[in-house]
Amino acid sequence: MNKFMGFLVERIVNMRLGSVENITQSHLRRLQFFYETDENIGKSIGISRQAVCIARRKFNIPVLKNAKYKRDKMIIDLHYQNFTGPEISRRVNVSVKTVYRVIKSIGSKYD
Repeated sequence: MNKFMGFLVERIVNMRLGSVENITQSHLRRLQFFYETDENIGKSIGISRQAVCIARRKFNIPVLKNAKYKRDKMIIDLHYQNFTGPEISRRVNVSVKTVYRVIKSIGSKYD
């Protein structure tokens, strides 16, 4: 991330917007580029993940797929290193149910 982008993200985060009405489309795009997921964006500006999702839909901004891909790839890699479901969930910070869903649905694609 370049120096200017870092400045913009820091400035947006420091505003602590606090509600969906205060988010502009350009703010949301910058935050999404930097934080990748709705949950991380919400934590950074003090609103819920659902509120970020509503704003994204309002501005017709698609979800970044690469964040989920990275998480799923990490789950599969840990699975192939013989970690158990609960161990993987603690390392990746997702539920055990999510770990097993990812292993079942895309685990065979990596074989």
